[in-house]
Amino acid sequence: MFVLTMLFRHPQGFQRYVAASPSIWWHDREILGEVPAFVRQVQAGTVTARLLMTAGSLEENLPDVLRPGMDRDKLLASIKLNGIITNAGGLADRLSQVAGASGWQVSLHIFDGEDHNSVVPAAVSRAVNFAIAP
Repeated sequence: MFVLTMLFRHPQGFQRYVAASPSIWWHDREILGEVPAFVRQVQAGTVTARLLMTAGSLEENLPDVLRPGMDRDKLLASIKLNGIITNAGGLADRLSQVAGASGWQVSLHIFDGEDHNSVVPAAVSRAVNFAIAP
């Protein structure tokens, strides 16, 4: 959420932004309210940043083993409500359709076979390469 908030409010702050498994669902998807103003900046050609969003392909699935005390139905409802992959994909689609003269780019990478915990090393590796790429 921090990364998306910074991108939408201060897109000139960094050249590259990486949002790994972003919590777009947080506070009734409040972050999406920032998108229209950001889109206007992209269309005006003032956004030169690039955004990479990542998630694991299993982030909307129940884990194979539940920790003691976890309620399967409540966890499943939470996973579906949060929709990390669904929300990230929807936002990436929305932002990739916005063209500006500045070279704005957004990409989404879903790591096959990874859940919310196991995706961390892959996301960090991809983020480093994204950050240093020309």
